[in-house]
Amino acid sequence: MKKGLLLFILTLSSSFVGFSQGFITNPYGLSRPPIAGSSPFQDSLWAIDTNAYNIVLRHGPVLPGFTITGMTGLTMHPHTGEHFIIMKLSAVSGRVLGKINLLTGVCTQIGNLGANYSTITFREDGQLVGATGNGATPPETMFLIDQATGVTTLAYAMGNGADGEILAYNYDDNSYYHWSGNGTMVMEKMLATDLTYTPTNIVTSGLSTGETFGAVYLGNGNFMISNISSQWKKVTSNGAYGPVLASTPDDMRGLALTARWIAGPTVETTAICANDSVMLQALATNNDGNRHKFQWVLNGVNIPGATNDIFYANQSGRYNCRIILDSLFTNNQTMDSVITAYTDTAWFGRSIIVNPLPVLNLSPSPNANFCTVGDSVQLMTDSFVVMQWYRDGAMIPSATDSSFYASIPGSYNMMVTDANGCSDTSAVPTSVLLSPSPSLSNTSNTCFGDSVLFIANTGSAQYNWLLNGTSVAISGTNTFYANAGGNYSVETTFGSCVDTSASTAITFAPQYDVTPNGSGSICIGSNQLLTATAGGSGYQWLLNGTAIGGATSQTFTATATGAYECIVTFPGCTDTTISQYSLTAVDCSGIEENETTMISVYPNPVHVQLTIATSNNTIIEKVEVVDLSGRKVISTNTNSANVSLNVETLRAGSYLISITTENGIKTKRFIKN
Repeated sequence: MKKGLLLFILTLSSSFVGFSQGFITNPYGLSRPPIAGSSPFQDSLWAIDTNAYNIVLRHGPVLPGFTITGMTGLTMHPHTGEHFIIMKLSAVSGRVLGKINLLTGVCTQIGNLGANYSTITFREDGQLVGATGNGATPPETMFLIDQATGVTTLAYAMGNGADGEILAYNYDDNSYYHWSGNGTMVMEKMLATDLTYTPTNIVTSGLSTGETFGAVYLGNGNFMISNISSQWKKVTSNGAYGPVLASTPDDMRGLALTARWIAGPTVETTAICANDSVMLQALATNNDGNRHKFQWVLNGVNIPGATNDIFYANQSGRYNCRIILDSLFTNNQTMDSVITAYTDTAWFGRSIIVNPLPVLNLSPSPNANFCTVGDSVQLMTDSFVVMQWYRDGAMIPSATDSSFYASIPGSYNMMVTDANGCSDTSAVPTSVLLSPSPSLSNTSNTCFGDSVLFIANTGSAQYNWLLNGTSVAISGTNTFYANAGGNYSVETTFGSCVDTSASTAITFAPQYDVTPNGSGSICIGSNQLLTATAGGSGYQWLLNGTAIGGATSQTFTATATGAYECIVTFPGCTDTTISQYSLTAVDCSGIEENETTMISVYPNPVHVQLTIATSNNTIIEKVEVVDLSGRKVISTNTNSANVSLNVETLRAGSYLISITTENGIKTKRFIKN
């Protein structure tokens, strides 16, 4: 649950009221910002209001791990509003470039400049430029400075003057202005785009009152300078010095703009909840031809796309708005390319703390259940300042504790509010369900080789299928195929509830087959009794696939050779025996049909290799081996008077071997051991 929308208004003012709050009253006057200056002789930094020239801020800057003994340069980045400083550190040679937070005085080190620098200034495109002092090595020389590392690149050896060396960039004419000297003071300018940096001398008028210690461009051709006499004056880009505007408490070596525009409301820090937002608004003058441009900043970094006068802030950090008043009468220039008369961020921004939404963990989650009507399940969560249970989106009256006993199926959630006033519900509600009672339905196919499909009611997490009370399958699905007879039931698991259905009996028809009363062969003129599987309600015997008239009993006496099978009827099922029974007739007299051809089968009994040989080289054309059930187990065509037959894979027992020659067919018996 969100808090109400908060409104921050960034106002522009011509007067200053109170440092700690920084809240002012006139939202329609564009005024000069305060100017900050650093002391080269002690660890002091000042900010002075440029209307009444009151001191609005004083710091003793600190750099963790070091002692700052003075600061010789100060400037503000034209894009980010960050302030860069040149520090003199105890027991460290050379000057050290760093950044300073003007509100806290805390500095961060960037890098040692390698020489005694006396001034720094930013070009409009963000290039940092600095110059060494008269006593440095090399002296009075201008360098380009990498603002990320402090690495310097020689730009121009300036010379001039005995003391000083102060630079300030003028964005109206894109030039560096250079002050040098004490008794005889030099003022000159160098065009920033002319890489020879050839100086143009400026003839001054009025009183400079000694060495210039710091300078910053205010716009409209005016600079603010500080001098060795601890005075502030304005001087034009043409060199005209005005009267003393203020006497400062210290010599300020380096001046920098700060922001004058103040952010409201009057509280310094505002806390909101995650997913809430704060509306920030920057108010500009209403008679400037809509020439204001805006860039909102979070923790000193430009927020991409936040270039309107209104911005909705939803992250923790310190917010400001960089306001630009275009000095040209056009609106089609980018933020970085525009030439401006006034550019700054708010001196006192506003901090926003985004408190996280309360983390709500329901237990159990995501599901809970009770087993029977009248039961209940306990739902729990952590304790918060305010708690309210809901079922299916409706508030449950009086359910305002961290635990609740749910006895009605539904979707349960809780809305809580923490000590920061932030509210939320659980991202995943708990579904409370009533455990279903298990039941079975099934199909009726019970013929041999078929299967019975059992279907249990849905909703359970686990199904344990039982045959005669013993588990035969456990699955997460509510279906099961049974292919064996017996009593079937299902045990279901739903949460902590376990229940078993009533049992269902299933009987399957047997597998039909023919059992002979003897071997698979008979002597010529004899018969053999065949028996089909018992239990059938009807029988029909077949010979070579044709029904035998009147052969409708479980048994049948076979007298003819051929393939026998039986169609058996079982309640609801009719099927044919699984195999044909082949019956052959053999000559049981032992007298050879053709005395001219003698056939020998050996060894007998045999284990691996059986040899069949003929007399007088009679060719054997075909050999077939039949077991005693009449099933043909080996059949091979040959063209030799001697045949070797591998019988290793045959099961032990008696076999008949039929041998076909050009003189006819002879049958022999052998034993496989």
